[in-house]
Amino acid sequence: MSDLESKFLGCIIGCAVGDAFGEPYEGSLRSDLEKIYDLSSRYRGRYTDDTQLTLAIANSLIEGRGFNINILIDNFIKWLNEPPIGPGYGCLSAILNLAKGIRSPSNSGGNGTAMRVSPIGLFYHKEKDLDLLKKYAKESSLLTHNHWAATAGAIVVARAVAYVINKPKIDEYDFIDTLANFIDDPEYRTFPKYIRELKNYLEIPVKDALKDLGLKGVEHPFIDIFNTPEIKGKGVISGYTIPTVLCSLYSFILFPNNYQKSIEEIVRGGGDTDTTGAICGAISGTFNGIEKIPSSLVNHLKNKEQIISTAKQLYKIYVEINE
Repeated sequence: MSDLESKFLGCIIGCAVGDAFGEPYEGSLRSDLEKIYDLSSRYRGRYTDDTQLTLAIANSLIEGRGFNINILIDNFIKWLNEPPIGPGYGCLSAILNLAKGIRSPSNSGGNGTAMRVSPIGLFYHKEKDLDLLKKYAKESSLLTHNHWAATAGAIVVARAVAYVINKPKIDEYDFIDTLANFIDDPEYRTFPKYIRELKNYLEIPVKDALKDLGLKGVEHPFIDIFNTPEIKGKGVISGYTIPTVLCSLYSFILFPNNYQKSIEEIVRGGGDTDTTGAICGAISGTFNGIEKIPSSLVNHLKNKEQIISTAKQLYKIYVEINE
């Protein structure tokens, strides 16, 4: 297996394993997760809609031999019959409308766009294709979410995948600057600033960093949920795109060469653990390749062979077009 094929498989399998690793803990607080010594003890390989929709994008790239919005819509609609596993309201409602022939994205800044976008980062990772990566990440996002943060998050995750696929080692400052510069546009408001501020979090304890990053950019009235006595100060990562993406990037940067440590750290942050696991897992899996994802996790992944087959087909089409 070539190094590039390993990274394609690592991305798709890494996303699914990270999703499944976080699935048992969705909605948990860090204060509760810190009491569990071995988070892998509850791993059952059961992924959620994060993986389902990632595969929908991968399959659309395979069928269209590249990005085709109509083929992507068809694959999103097919997802409705799988059936969806734990879907977010924004994705589900928008795709139900697509099935009726109506494009009516949710005005939500939720993380449903960033969780699924990694195949676009794979397919358009070459320097010459980065404008297409940005264009298609945005178009894929706008099918379900028309909020600026959701779009920016999708673009950032796709660019992160494209960045790590080409690097033998990670320079965390260059990684951070590259991602921030890629969306440095008034359209994306505070997102570039928040990404650049990740550098400051590398110097403080992980627990404190994730607690703060986990609510970054969440505003009234949504922040009120996290200020209740039951939640405040106990640690949680919001399902809003900005904190989800920031925390996922941060956890990858902490342990770039260790897939399992990265996803354990992000999942222990609490909150939307399946999605943070999926995003961090996709980035780390791309960088490290399939061989560095623990076989104990891969072997127990639901529908493992189907997911591997999809990743291999995506790589095959990529090579036919680009090599």
